[in-house]
Amino acid sequence: SGVVDVTDTTDASDATGDTGALRTEGGASIAKKLYVGTDLDVDGTANLDNTDIDGTLTQDGGNVVFNEDSGDYDFRIESNNNANMLFVDGGNDHVNIGTATDFGGTLNVATADNNVQFVIGSTDADANEGPIMDFYRNSASPATNDYTGVVRFRGENAADEAISYAQIQTQMTGVADGSEEGKFWISTMKGGTERQRMSIAGGETIFNEDSVDVDFRVESNNHSDMLFVDAGNDRVGVGTNSPNSFLHLQAADGEADNAYVGLFQNQEATD
Repeated sequence: SGVVDVTDTTDASDATGDTGALRTEGGASIAKKLYVGTDLDVDGTANLDNTDIDGTLTQDGGNVVFNEDSGDYDFRIESNNNANMLFVDGGNDHVNIGTATDFGGTLNVATADNNVQFVIGSTDADANEGPIMDFYRNSASPATNDYTGVVRFRGENAADEAISYAQIQTQMTGVADGSEEGKFWISTMKGGTERQRMSIAGGETIFNEDSVDVDFRVESNNHSDMLFVDAGNDRVGVGTNSPNSFLHLQAADGEADNAYVGLFQNQEATD
């Protein structure tokens, strides 16, 4: 045991091993800590079982591959306040941001507060569209009624089950070149069952496609029930939310002069 102190100002400036103050032509085994005061150049492969880097790691060229042998090894990057700012789960094949928990996606983004988690930004100053998000169903055999995307708004119920309380879905209803058509609809949970609330298809816009007891109401500037469809009783009210006939028109208090139905025909005078 002891200390070997080699002092020299000569750099090992090439890979031949012919320069520098310390040179070994065979293997070298270091059982304890190796301290390198300046740069460490490795002209070959460095196999490191554990690497602790206290400063900055700079890669000037070439590829950097982690887990080249595809083993069940996780990859984790800490930030100042998050131990899992970036986390790659090697065994379950998913990538996480802000968490080590798999929430069911290939990419999982999580936060413990109510801050914004996902932002798509554009600094382009022109008047063109942007930012842009694409949901691309890149199928080699597209067919009518293939889905093109689903956005689910999920939460827990009282039984600790994950429920999609509202959804936005899209579908290709026509795929022939030059005659393409699409469908867009919004669904919500109603009485424990998912129901379509509004759908926009190729030739129509439909409310209450599933024919359930869900009313439809349109407000005007001064009336909360300017148009009201009573779904349970199959009635339409104008100015009322309790129609007592198939079509019920009712003026509000103080609007007796407007309590009428006007039928007009415009006809231009001719010679």
